[in-house]
Amino acid sequence: MVRTKEMREIVAVGGEGVVERVILKEIVIGLSRWNEFTAHMLEGPCSKNGPDGVLSVAPLGLRVLNLDFKKNIVSWEQ
Repeated sequence: MVRTKEMREIVAVGGEGVVERVILKEIVIGLSRWNEFTAHMLEGPCSKNGPDGVLSVAPLGLRVLNLDFKKNIVSWEQ
């Protein structure tokens, strides 16, 4: 991870926070792989249980994102 020191305020369901833009050299989720990906890391915790950062699905270039909350499954198609 390369830290950029570029900060931005966000408002989310859990409240307000500050994120730093970071560059991830490689992301691997399941069998999918991305190189040189931009993400945002939270400077402080939103709650006691996380999260540590925010990963938007739009830059991943996904055609389909499936969220099955009953089975706790996340799947996608590129």
